[in-house]
Amino acid sequence: MHQCAILGRRMGFTEQIAHLEPPQPPLDSEPQILANNYASLRNWTHAAEWFAGVSQHERAKRWNSECVGQRGIPTGLWVDVPPEVFYRADGTYLWIYGDVVSGFSDRLRDALAKHPEVRTVGIGSGGGSVKEAIRAGLLVRQMGLSTQLSGECVSACPIFFLGGVRRSIMRPYPRLGFHQVSIDGVGVPLEHPVYGVVWDYVQLMGANPEAFLAAMQNWEPHEMGYLTPDQACLSGVVTWYQGAITDKCW
Repeated sequence: MHQCAILGRRMGFTEQIAHLEPPQPPLDSEPQILANNYASLRNWTHAAEWFAGVSQHERAKRWNSECVGQRGIPTGLWVDVPPEVFYRADGTYLWIYGDVVSGFSDRLRDALAKHPEVRTVGIGSGGGSVKEAIRAGLLVRQMGLSTQLSGECVSACPIFFLGGVRRSIMRPYPRLGFHQVSIDGVGVPLEHPVYGVVWDYVQLMGANPEAFLAAMQNWEPHEMGYLTPDQACLSGVVTWYQGAITDKCW
């Protein structure tokens, strides 16, 4: 089942996304058919749970950009995108929204101070400042917290993600994206001091700095390269990847 079916239901467009929802087999169907349907429903449940943890701002953006006018969904079903909030606390989870901009680490510190019960920080971000990402990552590590992706995590976001003692990616598998550090849109050379700072930080976090910097250097600032599950595990960037076949993620 496509994610637009789940988003459509949350947006109240049940009829408009009905064609994306597969018919349910009769209960007297062949065992293999029922088993396949059960697996499909489990995947749907995982995806629905993931979207439940995403902000309404993010859900609305995804619906507008990835679903409306596509996959048989009519045009004209655009929804208003509500103002973005910085975080949402949910028990032992703190879901962080928005880019890693100036003041990000201070806002994170304030949010964690208000919610001392938090053990896992969920992050999905379009990136931002390397300096702020490192500060936020160090804060998470000093507090002994874990990190988990709640959405696409690109640019400076993977640097922040590394701060988690345990770093998880769950279904429906949001991705870690990399590109070169840039100043005013121009990639900085490998000998720039910022890469030395990133190297030391990645090493301190227990991941492979050579692999991490290679992932950054392989893509121009206007491009984005994504780690495969095996690459994410073998480099130590991720410590637990749901469904990964490698034994390097525990």
